[in-house]
Amino acid sequence: DAHRFTTWRSAHMPDGRRPDPRPALLRAAAAALGWMEGGISDEPDAIQALAVAALLLKRMGVVEVVPPPFWGAWSALCAPDDPGVLPRLRGDTAARLAPDGAPWPLVFLHLIAESARAGSRIVSELRVAEVAGLAFAANEDKRSRLPATVDLLVRQPALTAPALARRLDITPQAALRLFARLEQAGLVREVTGRDSFRAFALTVRPSVDSRT
Repeated sequence: DAHRFTTWRSAHMPDGRRPDPRPALLRAAAAALGWMEGGISDEPDAIQALAVAALLLKRMGVVEVVPPPFWGAWSALCAPDDPGVLPRLRGDTAARLAPDGAPWPLVFLHLIAESARAGSRIVSELRVAEVAGLAFAANEDKRSRLPATVDLLVRQPALTAPALARRLDITPQAALRLFARLEQAGLVREVTGRDSFRAFALTVRPSVDSRT
């Protein structure tokens, strides 16, 4: 509904003319709720609502990338069983965090906070894996591509041999040999379970305080 979309947009998207004293995250939460309840679509979608909340945070300069990782906590913290309803805290989580009931802004803030904690743990684990990989490659010849391989694996979730070969300007066979050396040292693992087009990722060991 174009008219209702325009109404929602004027109420929630920043245009530099209307000051809004609310914190950015609460404005984003309100935008998501407004998307679901504004009658813009006959079948509002929670993924769309969270995406427009992320876009709003981007427009306000709060984040540099879209979207921030609410998705990381969605399955762990909430009950995303109905795409037509915004995430709800599950029974055990709700009892612990919001025994008197959890309005949507509170759920949204919990999503952000838990995703940030999860992201922080992953970054810490990646740094440990990076240090181990670079230590393994420290005594290599200066022409060795092992350090560059470790660096790429830190920055990407997984790499195939052809992708590594293109990035390092080497042959796929040479890329496979690099993966094999790192895999033998326990620093990478094959993550696709296939005989061809295999992808490899750093072996990340969960930190002591990691939570499922």
